[in-house]
Amino acid sequence: MSANDRMVGGLHYQQSPDYQHWDYDIDCLKGRYLEGCVTKYVSRHRYKGVGFADLQKAQHYLEKLREAFKQGRLDPMLMEDEVVDKITFDRITQFMDGQRLIGGERSIIRNAAMWRCDMDLSLIGICIKHLIDRYYPNSAAKAACDHKMWRGVEKDGRFCKCGEIMFDPGD
Repeated sequence: MSANDRMVGGLHYQQSPDYQHWDYDIDCLKGRYLEGCVTKYVSRHRYKGVGFADLQKAQHYLEKLREAFKQGRLDPMLMEDEVVDKITFDRITQFMDGQRLIGGERSIIRNAAMWRCDMDLSLIGICIKHLIDRYYPNSAAKAACDHKMWRGVEKDGRFCKCGEIMFDPGD
């Protein structure tokens, strides 16, 4: 039995049971942690139910990736004269199709496997911002809210002022 045959922790992994994110990470990202985290959160944001938080996490990992690159602690995915081979490109496409990724999501997944410089990473950040603006338009209020930690949150029934549904920890 393959690890892909077993799902632990959520239905969002069933989007593409034959070629999952960890397969994409190993085959296309060479198992690199920061790129893998960025792409994991982007690829699942529409399916897991905590999409805004997933895209915030993607931004945070991208921030660390850019920081490590600028400090010389991390090499780019591709050097200037390298190109992605057809097998890797086909696997990137297989993952994007299997996850039913669209527009900016596809750009992020593709560019995470092929980035060469900080400008490429900056473009990934712009794409994440566009996803937030498109799917989570009330994100400014949500970003200012810390209701997940239950600190200083004013509740109105079962909804926080930022618009997200609140569940009393005592429920």
